Amino acid sequence: MKKRLSSIVREYKFDSVQAFYKEFNAARKEYFDYQAARAEWEKICGDKAKNPMSIKEKLRQKEQIVKKRETGRVLQARQKDKGAR
Repeated sequence: MKKRLSSIVREYKFDSVQAFYKEFNAARKEYFDYQAARAEWEKICGDKAKNPMSIKEKLRQKEQIVKKRETGRVLQARQKDKGAR
C-alpha cells in the first residue's frame, strides 16, 4: 500500500510523500488564512459591498422605464412628397 502511495506522488512530480504533505499543509494553511482574512473583510466591508438589486432586476427596471417613455411619446410620421420632382 505504501509503495502505491509513493508512486502516486511521484507521478505528480513530488520527491516523496513527505514532500507532498509539506506542500499540502502549506497550501491548507494559506487557505485557512485566506478564509480568516475574507471573514474579517466581510465583517468590516460586507454591508457596503452587497448590492440589494441584481443586474437582471436593474435591467428589467430600465426596460419598464423605456416602455413608459415610449408609450407616452407621439409618433410623427412624415408624408412622402412624391410630386416634388
